[in-house]
Amino acid sequence: MEDQNFQRLFCGIQTYDWGMKGEDPLCQVFQIYEKAHFQYRYKDNRNMLKKSDNYAEIWMGTHPNLPSQNDQGKPMTEKLKFLFKVLSIAQPLSIQIHPNKAQAQVLHKSQPKLYPDSNHKPEMAIALSHFEALIGLAPKDEIIKNFQRQFFINQEFFFGRNPKIIYYIGEGQWNSFKNSGDPDDKETLKRIIGTILNWPDQILLEVLEQYNWPVKCCPSLLEAYGNIKDMDLGYIFALIMNHVTLKPGDAFLINPGQIHAYLYGNIIEVMANSDNVIRCGFTKKPRDTKAMIEIIETNMSDFNKVDPIIVRKKGYLQKQYVTNYEEFLCISHQVDRGVKSDIFPIMKNAIIICLLGQGPNISYLKRGMCNDNERNEFVNRIV
Repeated sequence: MEDQNFQRLFCGIQTYDWGMKGEDPLCQVFQIYEKAHFQYRYKDNRNMLKKSDNYAEIWMGTHPNLPSQNDQGKPMTEKLKFLFKVLSIAQPLSIQIHPNKAQAQVLHKSQPKLYPDSNHKPEMAIALSHFEALIGLAPKDEIIKNFQRQFFINQEFFFGRNPKIIYYIGEGQWNSFKNSGDPDDKETLKRIIGTILNWPDQILLEVLEQYNWPVKCCPSLLEAYGNIKDMDLGYIFALIMNHVTLKPGDAFLINPGQIHAYLYGNIIEVMANSDNVIRCGFTKKPRDTKAMIEIIETNMSDFNKVDPIIVRKKGYLQKQYVTNYEEFLCISHQVDRGVKSDIFPIMKNAIIICLLGQGPNISYLKRGMCNDNERNEFVNRIV
């Protein structure tokens, strides 16, 4: 921000199919977009907002795919190292991974339309509501249990035989994974994933038809079942991934190469300034099987939870979400009801968003006053 002054940002939205409808009272993206834009810039044109549209993401930052603007309708002058988003998710996002810096440079050079920049994309997500996701590969014993579960054919259960998923993986390859004494047999699992990613549609159809999908692999997918392709490779990955449920304030970190898919809810995302995504399921967008096999990390473990540092002072509660990435951190600043907030430090090139309450005059951020029936909450993206 120029001369260390604050300026109001006007930020773009993404209307992807998986986003919540604006008419959904749970859709945080719509609520933020309406408040930030139509109370200040388009006061007399509120009918421009269509509540029947999807409001999937709001982007705050300088990424060229959707840069924020200042009050004069001009792009921000500072080139930020981070990208700040709010997501409102009604149905599953794609099964995806992100590259590290070296991998991103290669991908951008070879396929610039698919990979629009040469940066890595580690990201942290903080739940704003009940939130569900598939994050990382599950522990080995859970993967084995899911692949060998009872399976369903012609209204009867069969026991003692390998299901077709193991047959088409290759029983030799499967037994090598299952019987190895290594609880972190990453190389064999990587080969298994490569086999699955290269299945033709007919094999995928046979495998998926044998299970009572999707309830057996991930109950939260049932509600979205009618909204995504029935025979989708994503359901196979649901068998080998951690199904995670978060409450507001919970956070996790996605490292480069870590497979993940968000299923439902509202989150804040903070990340390195990149839009590089490698996809393989639950998507109509282009898939890159070769890059997925090369880049996916096959560590089998729980997801990377981020526990905030809690700072409680008179008048406010602060939660500091910090990772080992220098590009970003996130601070939640919650002001007590009816109490004036002390001045709190903000470093250069921060983005502040008011999620609840009216917030102070952002041009003179010295003291803020909350109404008796409201509280203010600020989330600061800081470099």
